[in-house]
Amino acid sequence: MNDKLRLNLPEAAPKNGSIILAEFGDGRLIPAMWCFYSNVWVKAVPTVEVVTEVPTYERYFENQSEQLTKIRGWLPIPTDWFFGIREN
Repeated sequence: MNDKLRLNLPEAAPKNGSIILAEFGDGRLIPAMWCFYSNVWVKAVPTVEVVTEVPTYERYFENQSEQLTKIRGWLPIPTDWFFGIREN
């Protein structure tokens, strides 16, 4: 992780359904949100699969869960990343 990047404390991570960029100890920031019903973090892990029949790559997200104590830090995701909305 970049030493100049200041992540928010894990205790302050929102548990209201907001999507955040979270770091779970592997040095990557990935989209995640708190699942109230399962009491875990759900993260969207980028995955690439090689399709040999057509020599191409399938790219997609896999959902994986992490326990509450696994989150090391987080950042909010700007609204315009998802909706193309720019705040003036």
